Amino acid sequence: MSQHLLPLDGPWPRELVGQPWLTQQVAEVVGVSAGVRAQALRAFICEHLFVSLLRASVESLASENAIGLATMQRADKKRVPCLAS
Repeated sequence: MSQHLLPLDGPWPRELVGQPWLTQQVAEVVGVSAGVRAQALRAFICEHLFVSLLRASVESLASENAIGLATMQRADKKRVPCLAS
């Protein structure tokens, strides 16, 4: 699995716009000034990057643990016949 994080141009905004909204109420930024909207956009991008990096870290750790568990299970299966003899 691969996810492109930066830069935030290219197909990412188009894919984001194409996703269905999950509720009947559309999100809106409270505040009319461009500065407030720019602050909100920066915060949303920071949250997106944080969640993406956290997800990648969790998936990596889960994969590493699964490989370690499989290795230990193979070693345990090989060890059991030795103890029986």
